[in-house]
Amino acid sequence: SMSTIKTNTLTGTTSAGSIVVTGEGGSTTTNLQQGLAKVWGVLTDAAALTNSFNIASGTDNGTGDYSYTLTSAFSDANHSTTAITSGAGAGRMCTSNTARKAAGTIAVEIETHSGSAEDLAQELSTHGDLA
Repeated sequence: SMSTIKTNTLTGTTSAGSIVVTGEGGSTTTNLQQGLAKVWGVLTDAAALTNSFNIASGTDNGTGDYSYTLTSAFSDANHSTTAITSGAGAGRMCTSNTARKAAGTIAVEIETHSGSAEDLAQELSTHGDLA
């Protein structure tokens, strides 16, 4: 039989912010909080937010150069962003600018394979420890 748990808050018993769950194979565990995307966004070629989570605003810094300010910052700049271009930007590179990212900022750059900067919509997600 199935059972349903309804709650607004889950808290770990050993550490309030840490809940360990059994992995898919049943023999290993994973930390629930570590596996969650803390930021995600569907963003236009002008840094506007089409749909997002934990992104307060976007800035178009110039051709192919974007930054996004977070609503809730990470504990430091050691977070990982995965980004892709969306729309007509096949064959483009979308990279995280590690020199400009900070605890409260994600920086994304887009260019063609020949190295020319280009404005394109993006989709991204970021993982790391929130402050």
